[in-house]
Amino acid sequence: MKKASTIFAIIGIVINVLSSAFNILINQNNELTAFTLMTSIPTIVLSLGFGILVLKSLKKNEKKTWLGVVAILFVNILSGIFYLCWKPENKEQVQPSTYDIEEHLE
Repeated sequence: MKKASTIFAIIGIVINVLSSAFNILINQNNELTAFTLMTSIPTIVLSLGFGILVLKSLKKNEKKTWLGVVAILFVNILSGIFYLCWKPENKEQVQPSTYDIEEHLE
């Protein structure tokens, strides 16, 4: 799930940034330029910002529920769902006990 979330986050960031930039370029000579800028620039900033936060969180192995919800809204729906489904790996796993009863009975 972690790898899938990472891949879809990168895809979502690229698609959101490219589509918003393309939208700005297409509508340069249009009357809707102010509206286009007011919607495209925040889309680029939010997608890029939250996408980077998701990638950093995945790299650090820290799960934050709010970040998964925000990823669903601003980055990519699949990335957010996979982010919410993955479980962080414990680096400090409990080792099996090596307690020897025979030592303490003598």
